Amino acid sequence: MGKHSKATEEQLSELHGELAQFFKQKLRGGDATAADLGQIRQFLKDNRIEATIEQDPNMGSLATMLPTFEDEDDFEQSQRH
Repeated sequence: MGKHSKATEEQLSELHGELAQFFKQKLRGGDATAADLGQIRQFLKDNRIEATIEQDPNMGSLATMLPTFEDEDDFEQSQRH
């Protein structure tokens, strides 16, 4: 592509799909950082992807996997490890 040419819709679609696959691999690999999760969240938001527990039962199971903290000190201590 030249300096002033634009990507085609097909090229942009392919790039979009590759980015989605990259994010999916990050999540499944278990090595997603806080920054990765922020990027994934923004990607989903930018693409108007939303889910609720009513729409997707997996959201409920995801919520049960999140850690709970008695107070702010417990949360801060967990961040140090």
